[in-house]
Amino acid sequence: MPGSGLGCSPVLGAQSFWGAKEAVLKKEREKRLIYKLKDGEGRLQLQRTQIKKIVEDFFGNLPKLWEKYEKALNEEVRMTEVTEAIKRQTNGNTPGLDGLPAEFYKTFEGILSKPLKGICNAALLDAKIPNPWTEANVTLIPKEDMDLTQIQNYRPISLLNVDYKNFPSVMAERLKKYLTDFIHPDQNGFLPKRQMRNNMRIILDISEYYKARSEKSMALLFMDAQKAFNNVNWQFMKQQLVQMEFGEKIINAILSMYQKQSARIIINGEYTNTIDIQKGARQGCPLSPLLFILSLEVLNRNIRDDTAIKGTRIRDESYKLQAFADDLVFIIEEPLVTMSKLLQRIEEYGDVTGMKINREDEIVSEKSHIGAEKNSGGTS
Repeated sequence: MPGSGLGCSPVLGAQSFWGAKEAVLKKEREKRLIYKLKDGEGRLQLQRTQIKKIVEDFFGNLPKLWEKYEKALNEEVRMTEVTEAIKRQTNGNTPGLDGLPAEFYKTFEGILSKPLKGICNAALLDAKIPNPWTEANVTLIPKEDMDLTQIQNYRPISLLNVDYKNFPSVMAERLKKYLTDFIHPDQNGFLPKRQMRNNMRIILDISEYYKARSEKSMALLFMDAQKAFNNVNWQFMKQQLVQMEFGEKIINAILSMYQKQSARIIINGEYTNTIDIQKGARQGCPLSPLLFILSLEVLNRNIRDDTAIKGTRIRDESYKLQAFADDLVFIIEEPLVTMSKLLQRIEEYGDVTGMKINREDEIVSEKSHIGAEKNSGGTS
């Protein structure tokens, strides 16, 4: 602009800014594109029609939500749900960005419950959320008995505002009622009346079963899906919720919370620069664990339904896997024949969803047909 000393016009400057922004967004969209997938026979497919068919087959065995559950998930938030959610907040937890702890909301519940109900219904009915809901501070919690010089051995926990956690807490309580019926009993994480001891009892019983049958060979494959928790693909999550007909309101509400996120990580009392989050389920959000096991159930169902993967059958019961949240144990009979098919299914799941199951720490416990047992780890 002549005489302005700015060197260029505001219009050109704006065009340059939005051009750069569009380039970044285009690059992010391209990263999410799927150019090749293996079909059920293990053949690599490159054509768009074949890739689309593989994805459709992958989601095809997901049941639709019963009408009564869809209605319950999408109805207006009630005052009793808000007050119960406030009571469920844990005292003593580090607060979110606003610095207000759970005790504050519990003390002033009578004053705060009505505006919180309004905020919850704006989120559910209109997908309108406060800007602070998209932001979080993240603290890193070391994993037990791990090499703490490796950054992947720290668990990121989001420190979220209590007013934010109130809404997903309401949604989580609604969702649990459905997931108890939908999630197979072999998954015992995050759901009411399910405990890890159920998994342990089954694994011990199966081990005893094969010890008494020396003519049979089997393997237990232990895998950790923790990294998958941090890599939940939001587009996959949306596709799954749509496919299962969760209902427009709750889907839009969940996407409004997940599609735009930023965080600063706390390191030794200092903060990193703000990081834009493009994937993953927030650890610290009441709804995240349920969304995670819902996504993981896609893999588990495909494995259960795949007749080429041979698990254990005792009387009328079939066992192919046990899961407690992100810890998975696959039970494979005749592993030399069927293990490759299992690993193919796991790879397909990672390709479609972006949720790669961690094979670096996998452990295989095998029992051969002559009765010997052996263990191996890190078979990536």
